[in-house]
Amino acid sequence: MKLLPLTTFLSIIATVAAHVPAGGHAADVILNLKNDPHGIKHVGADGIARSYDVRGRVIDSARLTRSQLLAVAKSASSEDERKHLQGLWANVDPSKVDEAELWEPPQHVLPTRFVNPEQHAKKMVDAGIVASVAKAQYDAKKKLQTRFDWCEDVKCGDSWFCELFFLCGPCVELVEGVGHCMPLH
Repeated sequence: MKLLPLTTFLSIIATVAAHVPAGGHAADVILNLKNDPHGIKHVGADGIARSYDVRGRVIDSARLTRSQLLAVAKSASSEDERKHLQGLWANVDPSKVDEAELWEPPQHVLPTRFVNPEQHAKKMVDAGIVASVAKAQYDAKKKLQTRFDWCEDVKCGDSWFCELFFLCGPCVELVEGVGHCMPLH
């Protein structure tokens, strides 16, 4: 009985701490979100990083700061993608996102795979993700021999793909429809 108040207090502290904007690097915040191996992590138009399970339910979330959003945009794989993300997040204030929306985001911030599965499937095919895993593994191994930041070049659809085949972090979708493996630090 004496442990009940302490346990309750600690769980409240843990819950509050989990939803306070994290200081650190955006990559660390995203990597530390809970992960479903068949799900995906996504930074929405509202500036919230969310981890989704395979069915599209939010299993974890974090409010990113302005500097973290700029860092995510800066790490984009192309100049067009970088400009798109900078424009998308130019006037976003994640601190104003309602607590309920962290767990049940509106349609316009959901990843494409949950809003329009047909469009997502087409983008996956167009991006070559559904194509040969063997070729992707070969290319990744070849890049690994010359540099260590090759994870971001691997396009993905699920976190398990990145983690199992390329020894990278989770799959993170920034631009609608196409994810990229996240490097481990």
